[in-house]
This record gives sequence, C-alpha cells and structure tokens, in this order.
Amino acid sequence: MVPSEPPVGRPALPPKPRLPWRCAACRAPNEARAVLCVGCDRPRGCPTPPNPPPDGDPLRGGWACQTCTFLNPGPTVLCAVCERPRLAGRPGAPDPQHPPDGPPVPMQVRGGHPSLLTRSPCWARPPPSAPHSRPPLTPRSLQAKGAPGWKCEHCTFWNQLPGRVCEVCNRTSQLGGPTQEEKGPRRPGKPHPLSPEEVERRRQEKLREDGMKLVAMIREAELAGVPPEEVGAALRYSGTELPLPWLRSELPAVLDAVVEQATEQGAGAELGAITQQEARAAWTQSQGDLDEAVSRCLSARRSKVRELAALGFGERGPVLQALYQNGGDLWGALTELQRLQLEPFHRRMWEPAEPEIDFHTPDRQALLRRLLASLALPSWGRAELVLSLVREQEVVENRGRPAALADIVDAVRASPDRDFIKRLLNWECAVCGWAFPRNQVPPPGTAPPCR
Repeated sequence: MVPSEPPVGRPALPPKPRLPWRCAACRAPNEARAVLCVGCDRPRGCPTPPNPPPDGDPLRGGWACQTCTFLNPGPTVLCAVCERPRLAGRPGAPDPQHPPDGPPVPMQVRGGHPSLLTRSPCWARPPPSAPHSRPPLTPRSLQAKGAPGWKCEHCTFWNQLPGRVCEVCNRTSQLGGPTQEEKGPRRPGKPHPLSPEEVERRRQEKLREDGMKLVAMIREAELAGVPPEEVGAALRYSGTELPLPWLRSELPAVLDAVVEQATEQGAGAELGAITQQEARAAWTQSQGDLDEAVSRCLSARRSKVRELAALGFGERGPVLQALYQNGGDLWGALTELQRLQLEPFHRRMWEPAEPEIDFHTPDRQALLRRLLASLALPSWGRAELVLSLVREQEVVENRGRPAALADIVDAVRASPDRDFIKRLLNWECAVCGWAFPRNQVPPPGTAPPCR
C-alpha cells in the first residue's frame, strides 16, 4: 500500500513546547529541557523507589556507580571504590578467562531470596563496602604498580589497552598509549638513501643555523666591547658555546702561558720580556694555536727592534725598555725614545735664562746651528765667520777695548768681507792710538772713547 501524500497547501502545525516536569521520586520541579532531576539526579522517567529514604539521609542527591553500584556523594566525580567516572557507562561482559577478583555481593533482597545484583537500577543503594577476599585492582592501584597503560586526559581513567580512545568516555586523547604495531619489535632495516637534493638542503640548513648562532654571538660580544676575532679564536680553541664567559675567566691564564714560553725562547736572542698585549694579538691572529702564537710574538718583536734600529736607535737596552713600557706598540716606543733624546732641548726651552754659548764645545755642527738660530744670521757661512772671529779675538791681544759678541755679529751682518769686518772691529783712536770697534768711536769733535 502506497502511503498517501499530504495535501498540498496545508501548513504544518508547529511543535508543541515541552512543559516542566516533576520528579516522581523526590517531587522536585525541573525545567522542560532537564534530563536529570536537580534534587536526586534521577532520570526523568525513573519510577518511584519502593522504600524512599528519609529527608535527613546524608546520601540524598548522590549517584550510583554503573560498575560497582556503590552510592557516591553528589559532588564527587570519580567513584570511591573503582575510581571510574560518574558518567561512565556499564562495563561489558566479563572475560571468562579472567574471572572477577571476588564473588558477587548480595545487594538487595527481593521476595525473601537474595539476588545477585549485577546491574542495579538507579534507586539501588548498596552498602559502602563489600566483603572481598582481596581488594580489587582499581585504575589508581594499577597506575601505582606501574602497569602498562595510559591515563585519559578527559575522564582520568587508566586504560590498559593500546590506542588513544578511552574505554569509558570513548574520547580521543593526545597522550595515548602505543599501538600494537609500535609495541611490537621492529625489524632492523637498511636506512633509505637520501637524494642529493635532500642532502644539499640539510647541509644548507645546517650552515644557516650555524651562521645565525655565530652572528648572535658576535653581536653580543660587540655590545661587551670584544672584537669578533677573539670570539672566533675562543670558539676554535675551547669549543665552548658561551665564548664571552670563557674570555673573561680562562683567557688570562692562556695568555700567561704564551708570555712565559715566548720570553723563555727569546731570551737567547735578546728580545726582552713579551707583554700581555703582544701575546693577546698573536693569540687572536693564530686563531687560538699556542705554538703559532709564540712564534708570532717572537717574529713581531724582532721586526720592531729592526725598525727602531733603522731609525737610529741601535742600543738594545732603551729600545726593549720602551717596547715593554708601551705594550709592544712600535709608535709608542718610538715616541718614548725621541722624548728621551730631546730631553736636553726641552729642558733648555723651559728654563727661565738662556745659557751662554760655549765656543769651545767639541760639537762644531751643534754650535753653528745654535749661532744660526739664536743670532739671526743670514746664512751658514756667516755663522762660521762669527765663530772664527770670536776665536781669533781670544787668541790675539789688542790694546784697547775688545769687541763683544754683539759687535762681531753687527759687523758680520753688515758685510761678508773678512778684511772689512776686521777694520770695523779694530778702529784706531786718533788720540791714543788704541783699537776700538767702529760703532764705539764717537764722531769728530767729541770726546774720544779712551778718555
């Protein structure tokens, strides 16, 4: 028989709204959408229990475990006996190969005969404990004994079967147990060869990661004032992943060893003591190789001594002392040596009175340079002429007043002719016949200088 179609054009009736309901056990009013009673947590269609508990029962509002039928208080989530969740369903049929730990417990008497209650209704109230021959193995006890399994992250049940789906709540957990395939022994197999593209990709990735680490180390070192060369030398020498702490704590001892070895090897060549600055520079240039650092220290010291000797400082003692005081710096040592050589000149510059010119000094060149610089003579030949006239005047004894240095300088400035200069310096007086410088003789008609 073909069912008849509803007439076209007839509107469908709207569904009737569900009305609030009252629990048949505790007579508590509930909303229409509620499934369990808010007073006793019984389902909506649960009939009235034969022997309702009194109002003062402390277990009012509790819930019965679907596994062990133990009545738990209302606020609890796990059963106090079997530790199964409150919303867990009834377990499956028992395994015949693994019987239960103890005999079933008589829970309720019906019609004068005790019945073994395996699945009690919702109003069953068993005693708090049952006489067992031994305590049951609960999930918590299995977990404490280290039994294989995993804990559900939703209902906290300890599952013993492999997989990720819980036996109680049928929900999937991220931290599940291994599967049977994972638990089984794996046969050792040959590793699959990688393609050239994969090998190159892994190599490039490793180079990129190492480069990023090195750049981070260099930036951190620059913030601390450490040059990148020292960071590379520390990584090569020690292999540490933290070069800055190593440079602060361990590098001074390494430099002391380099200084000691270089000083011992350079003692025969008269190279003096090696400084910490020279050892640090050599250790950095050698990338942490101690033997190469010692060789670099000695080679650098020899080259510095040769350069200073080529500049006119051939004496080893002052040169080595200047290098040690300036930490092996070539220009600093050169400045120190020049300062020592110019010390007499600096002392004369800062003295209040200028010392007299010594015409009997053995250094003729220094004397002529001083005459040329201090007396404002026009040429080097005029300075030699002044020196010769002064020495001649000291040897020859003339009657009259001897010419002073200023008179000789004035005469030399006036003319380069030696005979004319002598005539100017030995002007004969018309009264007494003595010789006087021409600038000291008064004009005619005045008193003569001999008077």
